[in-house]
Amino acid sequence: MSAPADWLEPLPDAEQQRATDAWAIEQRGQPGIELMERAGVGLADLVSRRAPVGRIVVVCGKGNNGGDGLAVARLLR
Repeated sequence: MSAPADWLEPLPDAEQQRATDAWAIEQRGQPGIELMERAGVGLADLVSRRAPVGRIVVVCGKGNNGGDGLAVARLLR
């Protein structure tokens, strides 16, 4: 398997994302529910542009990202 392209920026892993969320909530005063909603809006916008018609399936786990997924599903509905 080859290395990713030079322009491809890796996504944060789960630990890094938890730390970023904690920083936004604790240091910047952003409510967690607002972070979930903003993530949902961003992803719903992307999906709407990439797949403007047809069925979309959103699978949500039991972790914190489940809230993001529910926001996406609600917005795409």
